[in-house]
Amino acid sequence: MVEYAHLRVPRLMIIAERGYCASATSWQHTIEVLYGIVCSESNVVLQIRNKASVEDWVVIESFCRQVAQQNHNKVFINGHHWPDVLLARHLPEALITIQHHPCDSGGSIHSVKGLLNAEHHKLRYVQFGAVFPTSKPVVPMGTDALRDICDRSTLPVLAVGGIQSMEHVEQCIQSGAHGVSIGSWILNSEHPQKLIQGICQHIEQHDAHRSEFR
Repeated sequence: MVEYAHLRVPRLMIIAERGYCASATSWQHTIEVLYGIVCSESNVVLQIRNKASVEDWVVIESFCRQVAQQNHNKVFINGHHWPDVLLARHLPEALITIQHHPCDSGGSIHSVKGLLNAEHHKLRYVQFGAVFPTSKPVVPMGTDALRDICDRSTLPVLAVGGIQSMEHVEQCIQSGAHGVSIGSWILNSEHPQKLIQGICQHIEQHDAHRSEFR
C-alpha cells in the first residue's frame, strides 16, 4: 500500500453502501463484519456510503465515533457527515472544494475535468468510474477511459463500477489503476473475507508478475 502524507492509499476499498442492504440494522451489521475483516488486511479500507436512506446515518454514528478513536485509518466516510469525527473522507465529485474537512483524503471523479479539480485541491487519491456496467443508470466508461485517466493522473487511481470478477480486477490493474473500489460483489458474497483476500492476492500476483519484466 502506497503512503501519501498521513494517508495510506489502499489497493482495495470496500464500499459499504446502505442501498445494498435490506435494512438499517443489516447495514450496521455488514459494516461491523467488514470492519473486522479490513482490520486484518493491510491493503484494504472500508468506505461507508449512504445515498438511499439519509436518516439511517444515525444508526452507525456511535460506531464511527468509536472507530475514530481506535483505528481511524481503516474507515472512510462518504461526504461531510459529523465534521467533528476524525475519519478520512471520500467526497463525491460535486463536493471536492478547497474547503476540506481536516481529514479529507480522496474523492470520486468522472472526467478529466474532475481529475484536474481533485489535483488542484490536493486530494490524496481519486476514484474513477463507472468502468463496467452497473445496476445504476450510468453509461460505463470502459477501460480505455480508465487508462487515459491513469496516464494523466498525478494521484493514485482507484477503479470503480461494475467490478464483479477477478477478470475485471485484472483489467483495471492492467489499465494502470492503483487499486479497485468494490461494493455489491463483496457485500453480496456469502464468504466476504475469502473474496477480499482473493482480490488482494490477485493484485499482488499482478504486481509480482509485472516486476519480473522490468
